[in-house]
Amino acid sequence: MLCAGVITAVMTCVFGMMKSSEPYKHALSVARSDSTVVAMVGVPLEPGMLVSGSINWNNDASNADLHIPISGPNGSGSIHVVATKSAGVWTYSTITFTEARSQTETDLKTGETRNLQDTR
Repeated sequence: MLCAGVITAVMTCVFGMMKSSEPYKHALSVARSDSTVVAMVGVPLEPGMLVSGSINWNNDASNADLHIPISGPNGSGSIHVVATKSAGVWTYSTITFTEARSQTETDLKTGETRNLQDTR
């Protein structure tokens, strides 16, 4: 019981740190304002509980690589965000949304879409 409680506490802390990060918040904001994502997932767009990836904090030189599950009344998918922080400023090299059912990936920086099933 104690071990399960400790593991739960650690996981809650880790997910809480990821969800409070600037890259996580920025990626969700971009997805919520993107018409393609809204059309595929619907509103309200809600983030899932289990964020995966990593964030490495090192003062003003940090980096993040996160996969954020999202869902709404029309469907679900995931946001992938890759960012680096230098001199206190986050720069986003990747912000994509992949719709779960169709495996359509949308680059939220450029608006370009592609079907991931076609690239296999």
